[in-house]
Amino acid sequence: MKNSFLLLGGLRLRMLVLVATCALVCGSARADGIVSITSNLTVNQTTPAPGSTVGANFLVTLGLTPGLAFDEQQNVVLGSSLATDTGTIAAGTVVSSFFVAFNSLGGATQSTRVTFSNPVLGIVFMDGSSAWATSDFLGLSTLNYQEDPGVCPGCGYEPGETATFSGDIAFLNSSFSVPGDFARIITAGSPTVPEPGSLTLLCLGLAVPLLRRRKS
Repeated sequence: MKNSFLLLGGLRLRMLVLVATCALVCGSARADGIVSITSNLTVNQTTPAPGSTVGANFLVTLGLTPGLAFDEQQNVVLGSSLATDTGTIAAGTVVSSFFVAFNSLGGATQSTRVTFSNPVLGIVFMDGSSAWATSDFLGLSTLNYQEDPGVCPGCGYEPGETATFSGDIAFLNSSFSVPGDFARIITAGSPTVPEPGSLTLLCLGLAVPLLRRRKS
């Protein structure tokens, strides 16, 4: 009888440890991306991106002035090195991309801080930068991108305007009107993490043998 009680207590302890572990893992699983945006202006954040075209005055056309931020491709493995306006990202790096745009007919000045879940690796933002076209593969397939210098040479930031980063925070500062000031912010991606539903199934699979042992 004493051994039975000890066995029952051990099973209960193992079940409690299993439940606590599963709760911890499931609770820590979160989506990567933009954590917060702090700006002197309103920045609309939406995923997926609205409309069908990213180009001159697209925020005015969509009625989403003065600011917009949206996710682009996530967890892409770079097949070759990628030059940005703040440096080069090495081939083989797993990256995620985000687009932040400002556009207004009346004009304004923005000072914006964007915090991400992963470190920032580079930013494309300058007027006339060749990095717009070479980084467009990170854009969404549902959008027609027309921000490169061949189509919109003024869609980036002008000299004296800045886009910098430190750790997981990007700092954007510019005066804008038409056609707009755009920035593509590239962060480190994340290894594939099981979906919460998959984690739940895994926990149930681990629990079944313990329940069977208890019954026997």
